[in-house]
Amino acid sequence: MFDGSPIQFFNLVKAWNLEDLVNESHGMNVTDAYTDEEVLKGIRMMCQDTFGGVLPDRLDKKSLATLTRKVHTRFGCPRSQLMRLLPVDDFLLDRIL
Repeated sequence: MFDGSPIQFFNLVKAWNLEDLVNESHGMNVTDAYTDEEVLKGIRMMCQDTFGGVLPDRLDKKSLATLTRKVHTRFGCPRSQLMRLLPVDDFLLDRIL
């Protein structure tokens, strides 16, 4: 049982390896990539929820960086897919990824 001490908490966290649990439940090599259509649908939803429906090509640089970061985090898109689906360049991606 956990008594609330920081040392015991650290030992519990150290003993519980989340990566092992994920690998056991999903297999060792899960590499299912999202299609462009799935990512575009997600981008549209994020733009609607976060930016009031403003399209990515009309966003200012700060908002575009925020959207790009969210898309990369949510979908795990590689640079090439981000550059294909969003109006971003290597310079922006270098700064935010």
